[in-house]
Amino acid sequence: MEQAGLQGSKLESETTTIADGNTIARCNLRNCAVTSSSVKLSDFSDCVFSHARSVKQSTGTKTHFHDVSYASRSTFSNSIIRDQSIVHRSEVKTSTVRDASNVKRSTIIGSSISHTSVSRTTLTDCDTEECFFERCSFKGMILKNGYWKRNQLVKKVGSKEPVAVKKGDLVPVVSTIVYLDSQQKG
Repeated sequence: MEQAGLQGSKLESETTTIADGNTIARCNLRNCAVTSSSVKLSDFSDCVFSHARSVKQSTGTKTHFHDVSYASRSTFSNSIIRDQSIVHRSEVKTSTVRDASNVKRSTIIGSSISHTSVSRTTLTDCDTEECFFERCSFKGMILKNGYWKRNQLVKKVGSKEPVAVKKGDLVPVVSTIVYLDSQQKG
């Protein structure tokens, strides 16, 4: 095991580090693999860190971090965080956060998030793609191409029409969409 870059850290049995740019400081890592990553002030077990630029002040179990931009002050379990995604002050359980998604002050449980920004939101058993969520709570939904604020669709994102479908249903929940932008007023 390479000891360079391990300032005040406790690496317990079966923790592997590969010396190619790791920074591990004041951590408790158990049964973890760390490659080209920066992990600070954290407590993890059974996790993999691969090219994680900055993971700090977080805890987690059985989670994979691959090519993560930033994860801070969060709790992770049984999840995958990847593809330049950011997680800050959030809880992520049995979920996948990918494709440069941004999660702040939110709870993500059993969900898959892709190209999505989430702020002060709870997503449970949801699949999202190309969305923005602000102060929302959704459960058991497939949500695409929309900007939601306080559980209301505000506008579409990109050129495709927004999709809001309850999982298991074939009929969209949002059948008529009223946009709150200035082009359609008046």
